[in-house]
Parts: sequence; structure tokens; C-alpha cells
Amino acid sequence: MERLNSLRAVVSETEHLPARESMEVGVAYLPRDRSVMAFFCPCGCGREVFIPFEDHCTVWKLESVEPLTVSPSIQMTSECRAHYFIRGGRIIWC
Repeated sequence: MERLNSLRAVVSETEHLPARESMEVGVAYLPRDRSVMAFFCPCGCGREVFIPFEDHCTVWKLESVEPLTVSPSIQMTSECRAHYFIRGGRIIWC
């Protein structure tokens, strides 16, 4: 899988995220309450990324769903070491 340059959001009608098997690359999934976001790492490594928004320890904020904007940047500490911003539905690589 190659590196992505965009990510679109899909908000569920329930409080649950979809199972990994039903998730698509290039799509960020949010439950109805928008408390967390799940997507596959846009670097192409295949790892699932979870970004919490309503945890008292979190640093991330969901600025906009359409187009998708999250702040601050997301930096993976796993093998891929991907570092990127999500702004206006675009992946901006650091």
C-alpha cells in the first residue's frame, strides 16, 4: 500500500467503531459521539490508529469533521514513525 495524501471522515449512527475487517484505507471512522477516531495509518504500514478526543489526558482536538481537521500533528511511535497533520481532509507530511 502506498502513502496517502487525503483522509475522509465517516461518522457512525451508533456509539461504536466498525470492526477492523470492515474498515477502508483512506477513511477515518468516528462514533456518533465523536469521542475517538480510528483509521489505518496513512503511511501504508497497515497499522490501525486510534485518536481519543474526550480523554482528559489527550492532546488532540477534532476541529472539523467535513473536511476532516485534527490538531495537533499525529506522530507514530511504532515501526513506521509516520508524522503528519490532518488539515482539510489532506495529509500533510512532516
